This record gives sequence, structure tokens and C-alpha cells, in this order.
Amino acid sequence: MEFRLYKPGGCPREQAAQAVALLDDAWPPKKPGSTVLMPGAYILLGLEGERVVCHAALAQAQGTLGGEAVAFAGLCEVTVARGARGHGAARALATRARQEMSLLGEAAVFTCAPGLPALYQAAGFSYRPHLVLVGGTKEKPLRSETLGLCVMAEALSPAARRLDLTQGEILLPLGEGKLW
Repeated sequence: MEFRLYKPGGCPREQAAQAVALLDDAWPPKKPGSTVLMPGAYILLGLEGERVVCHAALAQAQGTLGGEAVAFAGLCEVTVARGARGHGAARALATRARQEMSLLGEAAVFTCAPGLPALYQAAGFSYRPHLVLVGGTKEKPLRSETLGLCVMAEALSPAARRLDLTQGEILLPLGEGKLW
């Protein structure tokens, strides 16, 4: 499988359409035709020939941890084509995403469903059961623990090793209803 990373807005139409189809398959939209790739995100695609086998969005945002400003990179919209599931595509995608995320932020942080931490741990991320990711807005925060999600986090730069990513709250103002 070959990986390609596209800057925000730079994913070719045909590949973007295939990635959107993967998203629709994983999370059927309420309104058909309404799915778009994550605005402002880097798009990471796993390809076999010209066929998109897996997709992830890599996002960037400024947040705070313990009152300290931090540049965070997030892993979002991880999807794998049905026929490619169970063959290591998700692990390969997450591993490559971790490599690329080191160019986007000081630390990685994102949430996943309770059954998925082992997948992301195999890719080099750490499961942080005592860390809470707070997205949304100041007026309408969206908290990982109230949604039953697991938080994954990892220092990506030497400077980020000073951060205590094992506990506390990461405040990440992503917009109403948004959480990585």
C-alpha cells in the first residue's frame, strides 16, 4: 500500500470522492450527499493503485494543558474499506499518521471508541485513561469522558516531553459539537 499526504484542499477529486465514500460507509450521513472531507485538515490516503483503501484526516489546533499553550495534532476520520479490514491497513495508516503528525504539532491527541486503543497503541500512541479531551466551545464544551471515548495522546517533539499527558484536561476549542 502506498500512502499519500495532501495539504488542506489539495486532495484530487477522484481520491476525495473515494475517501468520502469510505466515510459514508463508516458513518452514514443523515442527509445523502452531505459528507465532506474535514475542512482545513491534511488528508492521508492509503492507496492500492488508484483505489483508496484507507483514509485519515490530520488536524491542527492550539489548545491548553495545565494552563500551558500547546500546538496539538489530531487524528480524525480514520476509515478503512470493508474489503481491506482485518489485514493491517488501519494499523499501517495509524503508524504513518503518527509519523506525519510530528510535523503538525508538539503533541498528538485524539479520541477513539473503547475497543480501539490497542490499535493505536500498536502505532505508537499511548492510551491515557486519566486524561480528558475537552473540545467544542467554551460555552458548549464537549468532553471525551461524557461521550464514553478513550483519549490517546503522545509527545511528538522533544519540547513536548515536558508536558504531563497522563492526566488532567486538554482544552481544545474546535467549534460547537466538535471533538477529535
